[in-house]
Amino acid sequence: MRNVKVFGSFVLLSVVLSFVAVGSVSASYQRIAPGDAVTLGEFVFDDDFVPTTTPCTIGINDPSDAVVIPSTTAMTANNDGWHYYEYVTAGNATSGMWPSVMICGSVVNGDLVKVDKSFIVDPAVLSTSTLKAVVDESLETATSSLASAITAGTNAVNANTDAQIASVSSSLSATIQSASSSLFASLPAAIWSFSGRTLTSFGTLVADTVTAVWSASTRTLTGFGTLVADVWTNTTRTLTGANLDSGSLATLSDVQTATSSLASAISAGTSAVNSNTDTQILSASSSLATRIDSAVSTGWTVTLSDFGQTTVNTAYKAKLQVLDHGSIPTDADALPTVVITDPVGTVQVLAGVMTKDSDGTYSYSYSIGGSAIGGVWETVVSAVIGGETVRLVDYWSLSSSPADVQIIEITDKVIPTITAHVRIDNMGTSDSDFYYAYCIVSSEDNVCGGGDDVDSGSDTAYIVAGSFLDLFLTLDDVPTAGTYWFKVKARALSEPNWASSTEQFIAESGTTPPPPPPDGGGGGGGGGGTTGSDTKVVFSGWAYPNSKVILLKDAQIAASVFADSNTVFSITLPGLSGGSYVFGLYAEDSSGRRSALVTYPITILTGTTVSRTGIFITPTIAVDKSEMKSGEPLTIFGYAAPEADITIMTYSASEYVGKTQSAARGAYEYQLDTAQMPHGQYYTKAKATKSGVTSPFSQAIGFVVGTETVDIEPPGICPGKADLNSDCRVNLVDFSIAAYWYKRPLSDAFKFLEATKLSGDGKVDLIDFSIMAYYWTG
Repeated sequence: MRNVKVFGSFVLLSVVLSFVAVGSVSASYQRIAPGDAVTLGEFVFDDDFVPTTTPCTIGINDPSDAVVIPSTTAMTANNDGWHYYEYVTAGNATSGMWPSVMICGSVVNGDLVKVDKSFIVDPAVLSTSTLKAVVDESLETATSSLASAITAGTNAVNANTDAQIASVSSSLSATIQSASSSLFASLPAAIWSFSGRTLTSFGTLVADTVTAVWSASTRTLTGFGTLVADVWTNTTRTLTGANLDSGSLATLSDVQTATSSLASAISAGTSAVNSNTDTQILSASSSLATRIDSAVSTGWTVTLSDFGQTTVNTAYKAKLQVLDHGSIPTDADALPTVVITDPVGTVQVLAGVMTKDSDGTYSYSYSIGGSAIGGVWETVVSAVIGGETVRLVDYWSLSSSPADVQIIEITDKVIPTITAHVRIDNMGTSDSDFYYAYCIVSSEDNVCGGGDDVDSGSDTAYIVAGSFLDLFLTLDDVPTAGTYWFKVKARALSEPNWASSTEQFIAESGTTPPPPPPDGGGGGGGGGGTTGSDTKVVFSGWAYPNSKVILLKDAQIAASVFADSNTVFSITLPGLSGGSYVFGLYAEDSSGRRSALVTYPITILTGTTVSRTGIFITPTIAVDKSEMKSGEPLTIFGYAAPEADITIMTYSASEYVGKTQSAARGAYEYQLDTAQMPHGQYYTKAKATKSGVTSPFSQAIGFVVGTETVDIEPPGICPGKADLNSDCRVNLVDFSIAAYWYKRPLSDAFKFLEATKLSGDGKVDLIDFSIMAYYWTG
């Protein structure tokens, strides 16, 4: 079944259908104004990054935690994997944080995903409708004022112009009337005073008129002669002054005065219009700018750290930062509070109070006990800022039973059946069922599942805390010889994250002889049987220069040798009876650190020799800190084969791979840069490659990237486990105590010892003797 990947800031829980987060996002939320719409969504992809329409739902609560949209509300899913829901807030929506959670899958099916999609309703945010109203109002005010000013200016110009024209027209009319009056008054007397003129006879009217009126005998009614010149050259009448009885007739000064007055009136009106328009526009712009600046200056940004994941017996850390509109750290009204809830809904922290680290920055630390429930936890931080309560949510994952996987060797490479020796460790403090899947693929980049495996399988197994499971996994459908990759991944059923291991091998079409010990063999090498008079086993390979190699038989130390300066070792155990045995090998470096234990279930016939050659012992590994601040380097070191290529794999939700090389005497060291690693629990392990052969991975050791530095203390003289009589040694005394309870009901007193010093499964069996052998001091 394909895994599903959801892009966004969240954590997850899964069984068979697994959701994983890609990338991390700090808790930055959308801010909208009341009445605005908000779109909540994420992209969802499967294991091969193919978009999926896996059903998801959304739930929305208001700041008082009242349900607004039930969490069963379906989201819309597009073919490109985008799942979304659009919610429109009311115009009087309550301000503050609106907790919203996107949910994919279910607890029943074990594929639950919760994504924090909370948003903030803030009246200080200018919505699109509010901004439009402000602009419309300002433009309407400015337009109205401009129209009024133009109307007033136009009226003033019209009134002034009408007055000037009326005045000029009145003066002109009076002058014409006066001139006409004088002319009509004198003309009859001049014309009609002759006794010889009658109405029916002109007599000498024409001649008399010419003489009397125009004083020139050469002027006639049909010829003006010099009339024009005579009239206008008269010394008392000019074009600039008629000297009529009612004043001047359209003199130049009259025209100029009227024109000047009209221009002045137009100029004054235009200035009034411009001044009024500028004032109104400036006033409206100033008002709009003030309102926008007021809205911006009240904004703030609150960010909650995204913790990610951790394991039991560590600490959860939360950090809150408050910034004002200028991105300057600003204190909240009071110390923010914290509520932490476990995966089953039990509140573990009811009202924690954050500590102020600096202006606008707060932190909180919660110690996680060994019995804490694994799964998705919820942290809600409440802060009061500017009189408003803001709630931020951080979902984080707790691993109570993290797994570690090693492919020790490929024990059968002859097609069509391929068998791998695999070890799965429960690295946590809680017993758990583990689900594991394995496959053979023809490309290193290919992952198990997706329908393109050469062959695959899966199963579940119960592993107690601190113990491991030895498996021989067989796939029987490899058709042709060639290069393949055997892949195994495992996780506890209650855990979201997988541990995995990959081993490259060459499938063969028939049996080939094993390579010689110094230059061949993988993690466990090849094997063969010969007939002889003695029944024995032989193990050979290489470890570290002059290191001690210990052989266990059925969980008891059977023999030990020292590797030579070239790291080569060989152990022969003779005098065996025919039958089935479980053999184990490990090495100790010069600092007393032990390699991972490699086990070999072997059935031997009487009178035969069984050999396991080409064994490549895993590197030893240690770190210099159990916790470090983000950005501080972590030193990873140990011993391996000399001048070998060392691969360092560090993993949590993501994997980080580093490379280094061991020195001539086998020591190696690697500086891990933690600057880009999110806070949380991590594990690291190492493997060595030399002459084209690669060892299995070492055991994994844990560390935390957090907010403080904790150096590793020098190892104490007492073993951590298997010391049943508390004498700081693990030897035959402890073995005898455990042997007494072998396949017997345990007393109450010994139940406590078995739970704390051995496997913790409530019985004494071969697993417990293996643990004792690993911690054996003699």
